[in-house]
Amino acid sequence: MHDDPDYWYTPVYIDLEGTTEATFFHFLMEEIAHSVGELEGLDPAHQTKLHALTYRTRAAEEYEDRDFSRDLRRVVEILEAHGAIHHPGKRLRLILLMDEMDTLSRFNHLTQQQLRRIFMREFAASVGAVVAGIEISKEWERVESPWFNLFNEIAMQPFTRQESIQLLVEPVRGYYMYEPDALDFILEQCEGRPFRLQQYGLEAVNEMLRHKRRYITKGDVLAAHAIIQLNGQPGAEQPGSGGVALAATAMTPQTEFNR
Repeated sequence: MHDDPDYWYTPVYIDLEGTTEATFFHFLMEEIAHSVGELEGLDPAHQTKLHALTYRTRAAEEYEDRDFSRDLRRVVEILEAHGAIHHPGKRLRLILLMDEMDTLSRFNHLTQQQLRRIFMREFAASVGAVVAGIEISKEWERVESPWFNLFNEIAMQPFTRQESIQLLVEPVRGYYMYEPDALDFILEQCEGRPFRLQQYGLEAVNEMLRHKRRYITKGDVLAAHAIIQLNGQPGAEQPGSGGVALAATAMTPQTEFNR
């Protein structure tokens, strides 16, 4: 993306897991402002403008979609001014990388439509989104266009063995390590499915920490396996499949995404 001749990109990772509908827009802006504030070379005057955004003074439950739109407009202005200095001649693309988008499926249709309007009408030229989810509902019985028609759906292919190992090992490198037989067991059970790999990794690390160790044993992984089986494997992809994801960007009505 650094070599794109036309655009310069500011990605913002947002994990929606656990986000409530009442605080949804406030949480989005909090994550956006934090990421923008960490941009290298951001002018102190722009930092001051970030600190003056409405989300900083309004209670999360009282912060609405219109507050979000006003703050996002100010953020875009800050980024465009920053880009004029550091990326002259290129257009801004602020990309929201939104994980656990399943959360939005459980919100009221009004909240869903408010988010859709923001992407489609107000910031289509400068703001895009890449979203991921395992069980995003597509049930829609209203006259308005559904929020998810912004997205193209892409079935992910299973990870290779090396990709699976990287997904498990890299996030904890320097902190924890897997014993070889523990790693082999996870790879055998998951068949390259990203969501399942993440589940095993999370539960195995929790079990390891319970025993106050810094290495993950096959015993930890077997305990993780039992927990996952007991929970009925929610959100599991079908064997031989990497799962289904949705993706979009506001640059055009539909574009691409993968998880």
